[in-house]
Parts: sequence; structure tokens; C-alpha cells
Amino acid sequence: MNSMPETIKISDQITAEVFIQKTLDNRFIVAIPEINWSAQFNQIDNNQIQFEHLQSSLNFHLFDGNTDELANEIIKIIKANQT
Repeated sequence: MNSMPETIKISDQITAEVFIQKTLDNRFIVAIPEINWSAQFNQIDNNQIQFEHLQSSLNFHLFDGNTDELANEIIKIIKANQT
């Protein structure tokens, strides 16, 4: 899966493009260049594990917006493309 960037709201005043790449070995690589952030995880991880991984990474990266909402939006995009 080579995804086209999807625009999501990352805070009250900021939107950004999210890029998602699915690798041949069933990993997802998610990147938001606007905040200089990326993460990777396995497709087989359950949604809660994916959410916690994304949220922890965003918190560690010192993202200033709502990490719950951002991680949920990323999960929604991945679920829509996970087939």
C-alpha cells in the first residue's frame, strides 16, 4: 500500500498531511512531516496496541496537540487500508 497523503486535524489550528506506507513484511510506517514525526508497527498488532504505540511516540516527541485524537485518526486511516 502506497498511500496518498491524507489531511488530518492535529490541533485546533493546524492540519497536516499523514503518509502511510505498508511494507512487504506487513509493517506500517506512518509519517507526519509537519511535526517531524514518524513511527512503525506491525499490521498484526491489535488496535489498542497500535493506539498506545502511536500515543507514546507522539507524547515522547513532545507533540503539543491532543495525542488521543491524533492517534485515533491514524488508526482509522490504517483500518480503512488494512485489507
